[in-house]
Amino acid sequence: NDQPVQIIAAEGVVSLMVEDFRSLPDSLREEEVLRAAKSEAQRLFDLSRGLLWRMRILRLGEQEHVILLTLHHLIADGWSLNVLMQEFLSLYGSYASGRTPALPPLPIQYADYAHWQRDWLQGDVLDAQLKYWKMSLDGAPAVLSLPTDRPRPAVEGHHGARHEFLIPADLVGQLRALSRRQGATLFMTLLGAFQVLLLRYSGQTDLCIGTPIANRTRLEIEPLIGLFVNTLVLRTDLAGNPTLTGLLARVKEVVLGAQTHQDLPFEQLVDELQPMRALSHAPLFQVMFALQTLSSNELELPGFEISTFDVDPGSAQFDLSLDLLDSQAGVEAVFEYNADLFNAATIERMAAHLQRILQGIIENPDARLSDVPLLTESESHQVLVEWNDTASAGREDASFAELFETQAGRTPDAVAVAGETHVFTYRDLDTRANRIANALAASGVGPDSIVAVLNERDPGSVAMLIGIFKAGGAYLPLDPAHPAPRWASILELSRAAVVLTADSWKSRLADALALLPQSARPRLLTIEEILNGAWAGDSPLRRSSPSQLAYVIYTSGSTGTPKGVMVTQRGLINHLMSKLVMLHLGPADVIAQTASLCFDISVWQCITALLCGGRTLVVPDEIAHDPERLQAHLREGGATVLEIVPTLLQALLDVPSTGQTVVLSTLRWVLPTGEALSPELSRRWFEHYPDIPLLNAYGPAECADDVAIAEITGPPEKETVSMPIGRPIHNMRLYILDRWLVPVPIGTPGELCVAGPGVGRGYLNDPAR
Repeated sequence: NDQPVQIIAAEGVVSLMVEDFRSLPDSLREEEVLRAAKSEAQRLFDLSRGLLWRMRILRLGEQEHVILLTLHHLIADGWSLNVLMQEFLSLYGSYASGRTPALPPLPIQYADYAHWQRDWLQGDVLDAQLKYWKMSLDGAPAVLSLPTDRPRPAVEGHHGARHEFLIPADLVGQLRALSRRQGATLFMTLLGAFQVLLLRYSGQTDLCIGTPIANRTRLEIEPLIGLFVNTLVLRTDLAGNPTLTGLLARVKEVVLGAQTHQDLPFEQLVDELQPMRALSHAPLFQVMFALQTLSSNELELPGFEISTFDVDPGSAQFDLSLDLLDSQAGVEAVFEYNADLFNAATIERMAAHLQRILQGIIENPDARLSDVPLLTESESHQVLVEWNDTASAGREDASFAELFETQAGRTPDAVAVAGETHVFTYRDLDTRANRIANALAASGVGPDSIVAVLNERDPGSVAMLIGIFKAGGAYLPLDPAHPAPRWASILELSRAAVVLTADSWKSRLADALALLPQSARPRLLTIEEILNGAWAGDSPLRRSSPSQLAYVIYTSGSTGTPKGVMVTQRGLINHLMSKLVMLHLGPADVIAQTASLCFDISVWQCITALLCGGRTLVVPDEIAHDPERLQAHLREGGATVLEIVPTLLQALLDVPSTGQTVVLSTLRWVLPTGEALSPELSRRWFEHYPDIPLLNAYGPAECADDVAIAEITGPPEKETVSMPIGRPIHNMRLYILDRWLVPVPIGTPGELCVAGPGVGRGYLNDPAR
């Protein structure tokens, strides 16, 4: 009548499959048994016909056998397995001894339970259950975003693996005692510890975790074999960084509330809540937690030795499951995980972190969640010390002016800077910079004085930069492409003492200065005025020290008011020296200067080559942004080092071939910067230029430009989803920290925090930031 009805199958005969393993050598027998067991566990049931359980017997010897018993979860749960095994042993013992087998009659059948459940779970009872769960799960997050080793596939797979570990008995005893003192159970304490682990890994404070419950609340159904188990969703709020004991109180409330309302089947809950469904993950929760107690009913039969062994089926129901068994040895723990998401090493670390959290709970139960120790001692040493062992003796105690003058004395006639209209030798550049420095000093420029520069990007700008350093001042570039109000804003914010420019910019600069109060207007100096004056070309009196400001770069202001980043001479030199070492720079190198002078990368592009006798090649704007002309310019200028944003790097590769086998034939290094370098672009680069490595550089303006560098010498593997930014440069240290500034485990997201001489003073005239 178009309604589902229950049909109970007639008693059937089960055919036992017996396989003889006696001929196998001892060295292979165990391996083959495990292989057969895993194969049996993975063999599917046909739900449309046949029994939903099967048995297979492996004969290992005359008196030794292995029974593989496989049941579909539709007809049995964990409790059922214990009932089944006890009945099996009772029957087997009767047959073995010649007695008539007999089992006590069952008071009810599973069909009776199903009928009772349907009759009972309706009306007010159902409404009360639904009301609790709807309120409990209102606004719950759809996904627990654990950091994974691979992206979540569009369709969830169930390829799984397991990692087993033991929580020692002495630690379990202490956790049990703590639980009693807090009026909680061991289940609640272990669940709380697991939630701390998930919080510290994901950063989420709203956690939904599934847990199975036996759901055998009546004495009559305890001896039944069937699927009684239900799944509860335990949603806990970890916000506010509570103490461990405070968290335990929250967990206790959640667990007791869920257990009080355990009768609503999980499947019916999903139907009622109608969560947004996705094939990529399970609904309501993706992480499972379970604690079982080892049954006191041992598998015993007179005249027999009986033992069980676990089989890893190679599958996983959820992203991550923590299955715990409370035994005399302690708590036997198993992480079952989705192998499409996680690597074995990641889960192994996770198990060690859970152990560390449990120990931390005992050591200080009043600690805040942020203070619970997570990393092991060896991990802490690795991430804090080993990976940051970057100490390197260099010339960080010197100023750029000193180092440049030394190099200019070695190679006075070598070309230092080349542009379209000007070429300066080291002698020319040093002399011009000295005249600028002497003029600035006469204008009152000294340590930490801000000198703004407005000029075209050409060799003359490099001389201005060095002249400011020689005078002991701090360089502040103004972008020629910006309007006068932007210049006025920067000059007012920085309180610049002097503006250094050229005659061609005087009229536009006057418009900017007119926007400032008379008292805030800096002095104006032009390069023509300096070169036509009587300023000496000799080196000025030394004014710079490593702790003094080298330059100030203003941010774009896209997130609010522009901020002036202050970088010291020590930070500048540390960065330049790291570049010299990493790139193996020497007199033959030519560094292409392509960036706007208002970008922090322009500083090293302008002056790094000048510390090793190399050359700076200033590429005009109109060429730097034209991929085809840029290719030709780099080749003709003999550029060996090119720093470029990945977007423009992609455009370079898109330029039609001119018939030359290697277009960028002179390059030794390419440094992608400013944007994330994709694996696809990396692979494409090496298809064209297999012998030119990429140096993926990362660093904020606040830290003197690059703080990390990764040398990439070949195409990344196909499964690579992001390119590394590498390790810290010389004398810099990098830490990945959580919201509480605590180091996070390997593979876990956090904030990148930088330490070392490259970290700037802060923001100019804005200490609050």
